[in-house]
Amino acid sequence: MYLIGRNQSLTTLKWLKKYHSNHKYILTMLVSCFYLFGCQALLNTHESKNELSNNVISLDGQWHFLASNSQSANYYSLDADFSKSSQITVPGNWFNQGYEHHGIAWYKKTFEINQSIKSDQIYQLIFGGVDYFADVWINGHHIGFHEGYFQSFQFEISSFLQQGSNTLVVRVNSPLEDAGQSWSLHKKYIKGVLGHHDTRPGGAWSERGQEKNTGGIWQSVWIERSKKVSIDSLKFTADIDQQELSSANFDVKITAKESLSAMLSYKLYFDGKEVEQYQKRIRLKAGQQKVVGSLPSKQRLLWSPWEHGSANLYELKVSIINNKEPLIERNTTVAFREFEVEEPSGKWLVNGKPLFVRGTNYIAWQWLSEFTAEDFARDLQLMKAANINAVRVHAHVLPQTFYHEANKLGMVVWQDFPLQWGYVDSDEFLENAKKQAQEMVEQFYNHPSILVWSAHNEPPWDADWMKYKYKDYDNTQNIRLDEEVYQVLQLADSSRYSHKSSLTSEHPWLGWYSGDWTDYAKPTKERWITEFGAQALPIKSTLASIVGQENLWPDTKEKWDIWDYHNFQKVQTFNIAKVSKGDNIDEFIANTQQYQMKLTAFAAESYRRQKGKPVNAIFQFMFVEDWASMNWGVVDYQRKTKPAYDSLKVAYQPLLPSIEYDTQASDECCQVSFSLWLINDYPLLFNDYQLQYQVLKGGQLIYEQTQPKNIEASSSEKITEVALNSLSSGNYQLRWLVLDENLVIVAENNYFWQLSEDNINVAAVIDE
Repeated sequence: MYLIGRNQSLTTLKWLKKYHSNHKYILTMLVSCFYLFGCQALLNTHESKNELSNNVISLDGQWHFLASNSQSANYYSLDADFSKSSQITVPGNWFNQGYEHHGIAWYKKTFEINQSIKSDQIYQLIFGGVDYFADVWINGHHIGFHEGYFQSFQFEISSFLQQGSNTLVVRVNSPLEDAGQSWSLHKKYIKGVLGHHDTRPGGAWSERGQEKNTGGIWQSVWIERSKKVSIDSLKFTADIDQQELSSANFDVKITAKESLSAMLSYKLYFDGKEVEQYQKRIRLKAGQQKVVGSLPSKQRLLWSPWEHGSANLYELKVSIINNKEPLIERNTTVAFREFEVEEPSGKWLVNGKPLFVRGTNYIAWQWLSEFTAEDFARDLQLMKAANINAVRVHAHVLPQTFYHEANKLGMVVWQDFPLQWGYVDSDEFLENAKKQAQEMVEQFYNHPSILVWSAHNEPPWDADWMKYKYKDYDNTQNIRLDEEVYQVLQLADSSRYSHKSSLTSEHPWLGWYSGDWTDYAKPTKERWITEFGAQALPIKSTLASIVGQENLWPDTKEKWDIWDYHNFQKVQTFNIAKVSKGDNIDEFIANTQQYQMKLTAFAAESYRRQKGKPVNAIFQFMFVEDWASMNWGVVDYQRKTKPAYDSLKVAYQPLLPSIEYDTQASDECCQVSFSLWLINDYPLLFNDYQLQYQVLKGGQLIYEQTQPKNIEASSSEKITEVALNSLSSGNYQLRWLVLDENLVIVAENNYFWQLSEDNINVAAVIDE
């Protein structure tokens, strides 16, 4: 299975810094634009007339906004009364501009066309993203409809424009799911975690779980003018042979006003310098068609995950030229790499090299218009610093800027389609889901960072726990939906791995929803673990910003209701995890953080030791908190790390000296035993290394042993067993170290324990 990807080139305009409506967190508002299926529009602002260079008219900025749930209102009419409207910024979700609204809202924008509309010109109106339904009118004429929050879409509007003033009206509808006891099992809108999830405001199961709606024109809007032809999409695919020679084909969807003979010109750039140039004579007919270009087989630099090498990216410039006149040009970033999942083991291979996936689940923010490329880059750098090499975009789709940043950093992406739990089983919904899945693949196809598509997270047919929550639970629900969406993903992209559903068996949740945290010591049968984790409170200042200083110590029902709304789970914390509340908020915070830290490290190391037997991928849940809440993030919503971040960083070291210990051993005992492992995720052999373990008491070294080691590439090995007997009371530490050929420590792990029973035999006896 071979894949080559490219990310969409993209110009980001920063209009303003917006103070978030909860008065807790300042984020820079994202203003970005891109073509349907990822083609770029290059924008330069000109605020007075909206006229821009490169034949692009930006419609970003201030719009009239009128919240109205009237189904019959004709605000699209040229004489419609917008006197009661307010101003809203596009792009932007309406909630973070002060509107606690759901349902229908009308947007209106007036713009100028300062030259005549010529018959050979094509004007495309392009929306980067609207949540969730959009009906669009130009000068009173209905030009189209779109459903889905994450897609870009476009309309050809040449015949509806006029020289001078023009009026654009958009009816946006972001409704609630149907009211009722089981609305969350029979959803109709494909929004994933932005519509229903544990981490939404109000959580997944309360009556308030649909508050703070994510609706709005949340991505840029613009018009592009071209002559005779438009490029509607550009899809780039390449093949890499066993000698690492790469070739490529790319499909260009073109709409032509008339039949014409033209030249397809394309150039490849690396690091800003032209490295290849090609031309191809083409014959276009009136209407839409596909033209194919190719790159010959030759040596090119490959894109690799960050721990394998460099994330090498090229730029492809495609032009259509008629009679020596350039009609239109597209610039896009491309990359050369291959991906394969080895069956039946489930081992991931990138450019033929095994990649053990040390992943995390990620929901950046509920109101995505607030996130810039810099915000995504910051989060991805935090991930990389924690030795994470893969991101599962959990049951939603992020803006193009995220994948662009992941491409540059060499971060691997598992991309979920936005299906979360239960949906209606109607034919209409099925066809809509298939259409949107096709759009997801088409628009995000070219990002080299994306390796996996997944159709559905925890579908009802695989979620037996739902029978305790819903009286009308049906264990066959959504089987057909998942099968047909899965088939769409496979057919739309044979170069990646398509995953039908992220199943409950892949989500052990030991020590949180069932069992005990020590159960992670037991062998698993799953080759991929796509969720594991526990909640923890953030530091006190962050917590106060969430619930208020007066609610820091929850000792009344009213205070607990506030905590519940902000996603804290009492039953799991106290009854399953058995975390002590302590005597004050400082103790409570520390207890939850210590539990999350302990569980995260223990689970991750256990799965790492099962590398290839059968585990090949793990995804901790989750990286950050996606609004002002306290839940499973190892980084809070203000991007301050919790202790579990540091424990994950240790457990996720690509070269990991892992310590396996007996969780049942008592601190009252005078003997402790360990198994010492070494896991190497690098596809590299390390010769002349040294392994060393030390035993310390009260910070003083009492025993040390060192051995030489040649470390095999992509390996997992138990090195030795250690038993410490007849220990006296005190604080102990086991250090397990990897030293390179220069005796520099390159990896380290520690285990701390305390013996409280005095023992007359002070010396430690080491049995191996």
